[in-house]
Amino acid sequence: MDTPLATPPETGTSVAPAAAPGGASRPEADPDAVRRALANSEGRLRSLLAAGGPRDSYRSDARAREFLPAVAASLKLDPDTQALVEDDLVSFIQDVILGIAWYTGKYKDAEKAAKWYIAANAAVVVAVPGAITLIGSHLVAGAASPYGVVIAQLSSILSGTFALQKTVSAWYSQQRNYAAWYKCSSDLKEIYYNLIRDWSGKAKGGENAFVGSLALGQETARKIMQAERLDFYTRLALPSFDVLDMLTASKDKAATLVTSLVPEAKEVKAIAIGMKAIQGASLAPKAPEAAAPAPVSRLADQPGIRTSTLVAAMKPLAAASLQGGVPDLLAAQGLPAFDQAVVDACASLTLKGSADILSLFGGYHGFYDWFNATFHDVPDVAQRHPSPDTALKRKNFSDFWDQIQVVFGKDSINALEFSALMAVNLEESRGNLSASPEEMNGMDHPHPGLAYAFDRIPGLKQSYNLPNDRQNPPNRTALALFQDPDFLRAHKDRAGSASVLERSGGIDPRWGGDIWPSDVPAWVDPARNGFIMQADFYKFRGRGVIQTTWRSDYRSLIEWALKVSKDQNAVIASVADRWRSDTRTGAGQIDEIATISSNEDWDRIFGEALALAQGVRIDSRDKGDYLNTLSADAAVLDAGRRVPGSFLNFAAHINGGDYPDRVAPMMKALACGIARTVGAQVASRQPRSPTLPV
Repeated sequence: MDTPLATPPETGTSVAPAAAPGGASRPEADPDAVRRALANSEGRLRSLLAAGGPRDSYRSDARAREFLPAVAASLKLDPDTQALVEDDLVSFIQDVILGIAWYTGKYKDAEKAAKWYIAANAAVVVAVPGAITLIGSHLVAGAASPYGVVIAQLSSILSGTFALQKTVSAWYSQQRNYAAWYKCSSDLKEIYYNLIRDWSGKAKGGENAFVGSLALGQETARKIMQAERLDFYTRLALPSFDVLDMLTASKDKAATLVTSLVPEAKEVKAIAIGMKAIQGASLAPKAPEAAAPAPVSRLADQPGIRTSTLVAAMKPLAAASLQGGVPDLLAAQGLPAFDQAVVDACASLTLKGSADILSLFGGYHGFYDWFNATFHDVPDVAQRHPSPDTALKRKNFSDFWDQIQVVFGKDSINALEFSALMAVNLEESRGNLSASPEEMNGMDHPHPGLAYAFDRIPGLKQSYNLPNDRQNPPNRTALALFQDPDFLRAHKDRAGSASVLERSGGIDPRWGGDIWPSDVPAWVDPARNGFIMQADFYKFRGRGVIQTTWRSDYRSLIEWALKVSKDQNAVIASVADRWRSDTRTGAGQIDEIATISSNEDWDRIFGEALALAQGVRIDSRDKGDYLNTLSADAAVLDAGRRVPGSFLNFAAHINGGDYPDRVAPMMKALACGIARTVGAQVASRQPRSPTLPV
């Protein structure tokens, strides 16, 4: 909902113009003129938020300054504060307010266009039956043509009309992004109204924090707009249409409609797609004869072959032709076997970024659309199928795979390497390629809430609080942290600390074990368990593309984050700066930072694509560079987990137990799917045959 803008200042106050650059004072403005200008600016701002604004996408500084007085009044900025933050506020208006105007305007325009489109379709629905009845009756009554030919001709025309309407509708639907435009407008308005709620009348004396909120709002707005823009460009690409499929799909409906409207259409079926009209008994198949298979080119001329039979035969034939031959038609519907041909096809592909990868899936709306269409009946990926296809996931996909050089440490990869890492992320987070912090169980499940991370669960996971490796534990126990001065300095003011620290008899020794204290509610709620949630077992749970876990792995990320400059990534650099200011320098600084860092810090860092890429790279570097070890030999790739270069060995570097046995088959399935999709020679090597058995 739109929040009302602030009312003009009361009598005796005014929103004076900001001081001129360099400290020079401006001439005293006429108070009445100032009030009129403010009222005009506020009125225009209301109109902008409600009805939209310019559609030219040009968010200029001058245009933003037109709304500066109204926004400043909404925030109740005094002249001195406004002068200090004016440039930052103008930038905020450019990205947020003018962004709202553009998306609102686009949605309003699209809404009008949709009404016209619906009206046009309604007119077609009303007009077509009447036209068919009138024309058909005239032709039949006048004996202008044989009855069957009339039916065939009208069916043919109507089939083409329906196919054209379906094509236009599909294209129009792709281009009109109503929901995304409306959501972007709403999300940007929320940023603006939250700013007013949090800072109205409070900016004076807190200018730095206020500017930080403006910058955060701009950053959020840009991410919203980038996600929508990526989705728009995906839709903008001209869709591919199978004309034969569209005509065939329309044919039966057209014939049914025609025969129901034209008089005397009794027991007559007509097919008119490049074929003779076939009527009545001629549709019945002839008795089988012992004869050689008919040439494909003559199948349509055989009275015993229906068009639907021909089309059904052609579809698997076309699929088989992508594989370089014509194997058994049923086998052609599935994935090819994982063999050297698949490996060669995938290894030959050079992928330098998301554009190269997405080009593999031509005819689909990106990876997720391809994945969902290709693997719906494939057991090896059944547990991770389907993967929801959203605009945000498509943006995450592009953001991550545009960092191949960061992730792999080289300029390009092949489709085997893509398949391996993408299969890992499908297993870890259904292909989100985002922070995706490891989720806890619901409170009505065994090992509820925080207990899931804390507990050792036989056959599923080790305890994150008391890991199996007692000699070199990758995490510190909650018991040790609850007595650590650095941890207490950073987190003792969080919710729930009193119940832990002030317990009668001292801190419960069960915090050093691998079974959650049964008398402590395991709520995953910072408002109740915020103190406990900063312990290693929860804070260093899985995050990111490969679910980086354990203090030991997060320490490597801390070392990297401390080297990130603001030019590289302002969010990560700001978190690292605060860490530096809150810790002592020296040999123990990294471990101290791990102790005082918070869940909020890590959620912010893993919210950045750069951190997601580095998380994978650092893990691979610390574990023998497994990202770059895959073999180009099918036998090696299919070997056991102890064989370097195999898919199982790749997966085993990320997690143990039965994890490799679940993920490696998915890696192979993705490779087979890619090989088939790009038309590699991956199936039967039978020679192409010009005939098809009847």
